[in-house]
Amino acid sequence: MSFPFERSLRAINSESLWLTRMVALGVVVFGAAWAAWFFRAKVRVVVETPSARIESAQIAHPLQSPVDGYVTEVHGELGTLSERGTVIFQLDAKSEEHELAKARAEQQALGSQVSALRKEFNAVEGTLLAQERATELQYEEAVIRTRQADELAAFRNSEQERIGRLVSEGVVAFSDGLANEAETAKQRAEVSARLIAAERVPADQRVARALQLEKAAALRRETTLLDGRLAVLTAQILDIQHRIEQRRVRVPVTGRLGDLARLTAGSFVREGETLGTVIPGGALQVVAQFSPADALGRLRPGQSGRLRLTAFPWTQFGSVLVTVTHVAEEIRDAGVRVELSISDDAARRIPVQHGLSGSLEIQLETTTPALLLLRACGQVITNSTAQVE
Repeated sequence: MSFPFERSLRAINSESLWLTRMVALGVVVFGAAWAAWFFRAKVRVVVETPSARIESAQIAHPLQSPVDGYVTEVHGELGTLSERGTVIFQLDAKSEEHELAKARAEQQALGSQVSALRKEFNAVEGTLLAQERATELQYEEAVIRTRQADELAAFRNSEQERIGRLVSEGVVAFSDGLANEAETAKQRAEVSARLIAAERVPADQRVARALQLEKAAALRRETTLLDGRLAVLTAQILDIQHRIEQRRVRVPVTGRLGDLARLTAGSFVREGETLGTVIPGGALQVVAQFSPADALGRLRPGQSGRLRLTAFPWTQFGSVLVTVTHVAEEIRDAGVRVELSISDDAARRIPVQHGLSGSLEIQLETTTPALLLLRACGQVITNSTAQVE
């Protein structure tokens, strides 16, 4: 009876040894595989942020009220495309428009006065030129008449000498000689008068010119004063027009109205109050905020990432592939701004548009688990040392 029992015992021992060997072999294989994975496998190192948003590559422009006032007109609707310069809100500007009309009427009146004065000034200048020419002609005429009178006087003198000889010879009566002498004296007086008249022509011309120049100077002074008033008035008109323009809220750039305040005629708005937002057209980009520890020194242009949109579940629509384009170098609002470009195939799967938000992960590198463990251990040791100190 002992023989069968021994055989069973040997079988059990043989089976236990085989099982032990198989378990040991499995452990060795698993350990080798794990070691190979631990030291040779590559895993992705990523950073994540829940605050990512799709925005227009151009900055959205707010519509702000330049001044306090009451709304009189409202144009445009939410989501409509508006050209640059389009008036969206018109504020009350009746007092400014009345002031502008009054200033323009005064400007027109002053302009007419200045135009009339300039015409008069031009006429005075023309009169001066005409007087100078007339004076030249009068002087030439006076010189010629003086020369004629002088020649006639010379003839009378010679005639007087001849008649005097005839009177002494008794050929001509004494009374005729006296008459001829009187005519000669008269002619000499005429010569003197002609000379005086010739000298008076330039003097009269100087007096007339002085009067005309004085009149021209007075016209010039009055024109200058009116020009000054006109310049001041023009500046006032420009200022009024500027104040009127400030009561028109215009679209600063061509784009869609992404936000619009619910205002009606009669609503009161404050200076600087935001009345809407204009989203420019063009390319879209992803803007995300990362913590400084995750971003500074780790994120750089060219790194790839994935954006999972909140409105489009990634299990159904997939994720949006993105690439880092810019990383801010300064911390703002406790975060670092990162801008990323969107791959072209994203728009074919998801209606990508301004305002969509989601979570973003960016791949920093691929490394081995062993190196990750070493980094973690080093970080723990560093933190422990810092706490002890």
